[in-house]
Amino acid sequence: MRKLAINLNSNLATCWLKPGQYEGVKFLCDIALRFEENNVKARYRRALGLVKMGVEEARLDLEFALELEPNNIAVLKESGTSRHIWCQETS
Repeated sequence: MRKLAINLNSNLATCWLKPGQYEGVKFLCDIALRFEENNVKARYRRALGLVKMGVEEARLDLEFALELEPNNIAVLKESGTSRHIWCQETS
């Protein structure tokens, strides 16, 4: 049942990314991460929503996800893209 809750919330969060429901994405990923804080997909998806909302906490999720899966291409790509955006904002 626990695994189902994690997968359901994480996958539903992905569905909410496209229409721009970023608060919902964060909410759903928060639920998934309560069940399993080391879930890379939920961390990554929450980071995507946070980046779109302009919340710099996304960096923490991306860094944590990279610690868990250092070769995860999607996380590496988003980490580089987000880092570029944050550097431009602080300049």
